[in-house]
Amino acid sequence: MSSTMKRGGLMARCALVCKVWGCVAAVQMAGAVQAQTMSMTDQNGRSVSVPVPVQRIASLVIPGASMVMTLDRSTERLVGINPAAREDMQQGMLGRFFPAAPRIAANMATEGFAPNIEALMNARPDVVLQWGDRGESIVRPMEQMGLNVLTLKYGQTDYVTQWFRLIGQATGRQERGNRLAAWIEQEQQSLRMQVAAIAPSQRPRALFLYRYHGGVQVGGMGTNMDHDIRLAGGINVAGAVKGNAAVTKEQIVAWNPEVILLANLDSHLVPDDLYHDPILSVTTAVQARRLYKMPRGGFRWDPPSQETPLAWRWLAGLLHPERFALQGFRERVRNTYQDLYAATVSEADLDRVLQMPLNQSSRGYQVLRAGGKP
Repeated sequence: MSSTMKRGGLMARCALVCKVWGCVAAVQMAGAVQAQTMSMTDQNGRSVSVPVPVQRIASLVIPGASMVMTLDRSTERLVGINPAAREDMQQGMLGRFFPAAPRIAANMATEGFAPNIEALMNARPDVVLQWGDRGESIVRPMEQMGLNVLTLKYGQTDYVTQWFRLIGQATGRQERGNRLAAWIEQEQQSLRMQVAAIAPSQRPRALFLYRYHGGVQVGGMGTNMDHDIRLAGGINVAGAVKGNAAVTKEQIVAWNPEVILLANLDSHLVPDDLYHDPILSVTTAVQARRLYKMPRGGFRWDPPSQETPLAWRWLAGLLHPERFALQGFRERVRNTYQDLYAATVSEADLDRVLQMPLNQSSRGYQVLRAGGKP
């Protein structure tokens, strides 16, 4: 297609924007025709033209906002986020590290990541981050309005490195994005090699409890926590079921996990729920007090994020304390947060990240107290 035809098509969309949302946005879009651009191929094989430099970013994907903040060590370029991302910032540490984060507009997406077109047009993003493997209905409306949509994939822990490289390229932070991606890959490879020496008979049976209140669900085959449990040297007892699957408590008793990990998504789920559950309290994990609420730092440690290498080492230390000692882990978190966010964390911050109040009576967790002594 000729450049004249492309400009004509964009001007037609600008006219539509003018009619629907007002001429200011349309004029800004028309002016963008003359701006310098960079052609990119996103994670779903789409060709996207991205302005250079990108000044305004909207992220409909929940982890995207924290990754932009990690790359920039700032919130300045974020003009819109998913409502769930704001909740993460408020409940986790990003709101503490970046005080401006809770003020970012959080009305960019509705249920199922459907774009709020009016909010997006008002925010005037140079680039929108969106899932590209959940159907055209959450991508096409933005493209029809002339927005530059960079799509990502979800479902595999390994995707996080691709997110960093892609978002890094789009934002002009390619060197930092590549470095962080390489760090994650190196951490995974190192742990995989160390765990390879552990015999199957020495690998504890573990379960990720995705939901408890309102119906029990567990992390099964193909989930990122299935990957993480295996990477850290465990056996996922729910590995034969697919995805985040609904199961009965009796099925969990039959599996009899030795370790149970409690998800952050079910924010009210705490170890005491299982200690007092008349059915689940008979499992080996509960009897041995090997229940652990997943940490929550700049992002939750159960889904993939820039903090995933910390989650892997934390989990390996709980599954195999004799091989992966957690002494000094607080310092590892402290140093990582300095690199990721340019943030200085206190002992109280680390207690909050590691869920010390909830996990302090769990087996082996005392070593993670300030001072690192049982």
